[in-house]
Amino acid sequence: QSAVALPGVTVTARRVAQDLQSAPFSGVVLTGEQIIASGASDANDAIRRLVGIPSRTDLRGGRNYTLDLQGYGATADQNVVVVVDGVRISENELATARLSALSPEMIESIEIIRGGSSVQWGEGASAGIINVTLKRAGRAGFSGSASAQVESYAGRDLRAQLNGGAGNIGFDVNARSYRTDGYRANPDAAVHSFCHAIPGAWHQMGVTLSAAGSLAWWAGVAGQPEAALLAEIGTPTAPSPATFLPYLGGERTPHNDGAVRGMFAGLSHQTGRPELTQAVLEGVAFSLRDCLDALEASGTRVGTLDAIGGGTRSRIWLHILAAALDRPLRRLDGGEHGGAFGAARLARMAATGEPPAAVCTPPPTAETIEPDPALAAAYQDRLHTYRALYPATRIL
Repeated sequence: QSAVALPGVTVTARRVAQDLQSAPFSGVVLTGEQIIASGASDANDAIRRLVGIPSRTDLRGGRNYTLDLQGYGATADQNVVVVVDGVRISENELATARLSALSPEMIESIEIIRGGSSVQWGEGASAGIINVTLKRAGRAGFSGSASAQVESYAGRDLRAQLNGGAGNIGFDVNARSYRTDGYRANPDAAVHSFCHAIPGAWHQMGVTLSAAGSLAWWAGVAGQPEAALLAEIGTPTAPSPATFLPYLGGERTPHNDGAVRGMFAGLSHQTGRPELTQAVLEGVAFSLRDCLDALEASGTRVGTLDAIGGGTRSRIWLHILAAALDRPLRRLDGGEHGGAFGAARLARMAATGEPPAAVCTPPPTAETIEPDPALAAAYQDRLHTYRALYPATRIL
């Protein structure tokens, strides 16, 4: 008998059978062998290297990158479904799925589907789906691997992996250590990373171009002194119904966009001057939250924060900032003059030759403001709205 040619069939993450001819052209499958051979450090790195998907630095920390399957920009992570071994691990209200936690040795395959064929996976899949299948336990004995990578700025990336099993029981352990001399760059989010004036140290900064200037602008529009506006709102227990973007003269971190402009959103007949004042304070706080997340995305870890500058005179604003940043906030004695005091210390060291340890002593703390848990949770929800408004302003 002569051989019979059978039609090809592709197996995908779709929930229904599909033949090769009607399979989505935008589907890509990466095997574990391909990922290891590529030299990728993790699943996120493999997708960027092998598939060429555009990415942006993840503002939620670490070496993870937001994968933008369909050009959604700042909201890309809210429009991609991530599934690991059949379990959906990404939701719109949660942080970006950390695919960088999956080492190459753990992965059996990664399937990526972009476009309309992914929407059957439900809410949040309009850009696509990333379906990761991990290797199964059951191999007898043990195996492992280790690698070391040397980078610029004294960077050292060490990784080790060990797995094994017997019968239906298995395990997979991964460890990773990444260190540098302290230089942490995040140019995609417009983080300033410069040599410090003190030798052997680095200076890192996120920038909000209109912080106290936003309140001064609003005071001019409202025809009231800033203190009178603050007195009208009291200490907030919930977000303002309105949302304010403080981009009055463009924005630096994280957008590096000189053309974008500010806006009020969510106005109604019930919106009055106190609600708009609170929205201005919150908009600046959310901009500083963008700065904080951009700094953490470079690898910097931030605990308690010190507040300096003229805005520290307002305890209402400090209350809002502590909740929006979700960090304890220390108000320093003389903090309203903090910038000038730091410059004077640098000048003293340059003139006298005194060491930094003798001059740059920590200033005393006047009080520590803890974030209100309920308000911090409400601000986390509002933060999604705030960030989603930036792409909309680029259309106007």
